[in-house]
Amino acid sequence: MRVLLDLRCLETTSARRGIGRYTRELVGALKAAVPPGWSLAGLSWSGQGAALGLEDVAYRGPRRGISVIDRYILPNLLRRHRIDLYHATAYALPSSGVRDAALVLTIYDLVADLFPRALSLRQRLAFRRTFRSTRAADRVITISETTRRELLGRYAVDPRRVVAIPIGVSTRFGLQRRIPSCGTGWTPTPCGRCMTPWSARCRPRPRASTTR
Repeated sequence: MRVLLDLRCLETTSARRGIGRYTRELVGALKAAVPPGWSLAGLSWSGQGAALGLEDVAYRGPRRGISVIDRYILPNLLRRHRIDLYHATAYALPSSGVRDAALVLTIYDLVADLFPRALSLRQRLAFRRTFRSTRAADRVITISETTRRELLGRYAVDPRRVVAIPIGVSTRFGLQRRIPSCGTGWTPTPCGRCMTPWSARCRPRPRASTTR
């Protein structure tokens, strides 16, 4: 199983925000949790995968209009690198899906829909493309039950494919004695529960051909 994590958010202003922290902690936890025979790679413009100890997959697309351009670039990229599962941590999935690859998408909140005046028009359009791309996902991860309910209430996505996995709380807040930690610095860790939605219904699809 070859898994590709989208690390491009770590090369934007999101690197200093919650999405960046989520992505870095997810990488650290999954490196310690992936079963034998699985490999992890990172998608980025300038080597974030290698910097985090993963196989690096270079993204040659532009840094603007990502969610639009990805629908044309990502399918071929995933096939070329023989990716079995792609996890989008920040940007929209290709709207038509990707043959031979399972797609996972994390949704953090629906601020663009609930409080549209808080964002620019460009930001709203980008977020809504991400929300609509849940239709192409084999599994959608939300960071709370509230976000899961809001997503299901607004978008036509199969509830069986949407799972809430609350993000962890830093051990510096003194919770480590009450909630077991896996040593990544966050408790509870995403590693054990995150592997479950990946493996339960996101099995790699049969490849049409052994050659590319």
